[in-house]
Amino acid sequence: MGLAQEKTVSSSVNEVRLLEHLNKFFSSSTVVLAEIMQNSRRAGASGVWFEFDEEKATLTVKDNGSGIEDFKALLTLAGSGWPDKVAFEENPFGMGFFSVCFACRIVTVKSKGCKIVFTSEDIIEKRPINIEPCEHFAGTHLTLEGLTVKAKILKKALLGYARGFAIPVCFQGEELPRPYAKAALTGVDTEVGFIHIPGIHDHESDWCAGNSYRAYCQGFFVAGDIYGGIIIHVNHHRYVPRMPDRDTLVDERQADQDFKNQIRMLWREFLQNKKETMPAIAFAEKYWHTAETTDCLDLMNDVPVIPRSELFLVDSTPVRSIEGDCMFTRMSSASALMRDVVGGKIVLYSNSVFANEDSVDYFARVMFAKAKNLCFVESLPEGHWAIPYLIDLSKPAVTVGGQCIAKQKFFGRIADAEVELVRGLSVSIGGDTVFLGEAVAVGSFCWTDNSGKILVPESNPDEGEVLHQISNYIDEDGNYREDRFEDDLTCLSDLIAIMVGELPEKTVHKCLAYAGAPQKSNLRSCTFEVCFDENGRISVKRCA
Repeated sequence: MGLAQEKTVSSSVNEVRLLEHLNKFFSSSTVVLAEIMQNSRRAGASGVWFEFDEEKATLTVKDNGSGIEDFKALLTLAGSGWPDKVAFEENPFGMGFFSVCFACRIVTVKSKGCKIVFTSEDIIEKRPINIEPCEHFAGTHLTLEGLTVKAKILKKALLGYARGFAIPVCFQGEELPRPYAKAALTGVDTEVGFIHIPGIHDHESDWCAGNSYRAYCQGFFVAGDIYGGIIIHVNHHRYVPRMPDRDTLVDERQADQDFKNQIRMLWREFLQNKKETMPAIAFAEKYWHTAETTDCLDLMNDVPVIPRSELFLVDSTPVRSIEGDCMFTRMSSASALMRDVVGGKIVLYSNSVFANEDSVDYFARVMFAKAKNLCFVESLPEGHWAIPYLIDLSKPAVTVGGQCIAKQKFFGRIADAEVELVRGLSVSIGGDTVFLGEAVAVGSFCWTDNSGKILVPESNPDEGEVLHQISNYIDEDGNYREDRFEDDLTCLSDLIAIMVGELPEKTVHKCLAYAGAPQKSNLRSCTFEVCFDENGRISVKRCA
């Protein structure tokens, strides 16, 4: 028969087990530094000084704050011991000092003429710790003996903790930089906290960080991109750091959304002011990119100019992209005014033609754009005044014309195609025709449908960049294979030379040279008769 169950239950704490495992709560060996810095700041210190003797593995920390009134509160878990005002303003959890207790072998705390010395075992086993008299001084002195962290690790950690910290932090006599401390920045107080935005609050900066931010809570990094340009000192009454390390926020997803919404509001307010006070051309040219990266591009909808940074032309032979970049375009030399676009003086094209380089006529269309010097628009927000005037070059049918005067099959290491020598090679779109002076690839070059062709103008039988229209020559490891490209280029050049009418003896000479015949010592001073039948079979006879 089992024991009778209790009628009620309530929560309790196994103190011994909790204390035994407390050292596992903290995720890094350096979080103790942040806790010490935080306590010094809360105590009203004007600075905190760290000195480390690596040989003795001893860290000494001093501050000039208000000191410790009650050593018992210092060692009471979840009992901070701070005055009511500090407790309200800072919301201390009363757990951080225990990171000190488990960071080393022996801890000494001195303050207001008293000191305690203890070990982690003393804490775990709840042994009585004597409060002894010591010299009197302002602030608090800590000594951590048996610290197992190297000096360079300590300095690296302190450099990180100090970046946004409110009071000076010194290590080995050197004050550490605090470029993101609130006092070092200009900015604005908002409901989410203090925000500094380069380009808005730093008028010497033209850098737009978009909505990429670094958020600090009570001086320590807690959210965002460590390389973000916008600095936020969060409202710690609204956003609570996750314990025990305080290096992230509780409900960080909601906090991130709140921060970005507030940043967007500040950018929109700033850009609206600039829009009202600056000439339209100057505003568009200076702030278009900023508006785009801050999700405020709709502010440009009624600005009667498109800056040249958003206009581009095809200025070199189009090739297959690497990582999505069109390296064959250049920025326009001038902005486009609304009156010129509406009046037809400037014709603008949408960039949709560049969306699918695998379409069978992609390079023909882009070569047409290059020959006609067409002006394309990078991107426009929904509702922009210029959208009704954009021409989509990807829509009209395209015709590639000319008279084929020779045809050969090309097999390369990467590229395979049918090569045609064309007289009067041209591209026609929407009733407009241009003649091409360089080779172009058309058709499909995929494994399942290799119907691709290389069209070479008779007027300029040069392979040019056409192989890079078939393949970008990037291997499975992401490396550009110049050796494969060079092999294919040599073969294609030879094939085109033959199609154009290269003399047979020159072809034989090139083949012998490629095969390394001049280096064969047994061929020297010899004469041969070489014959090719109609199927290409070779017969060689040595002459007397």
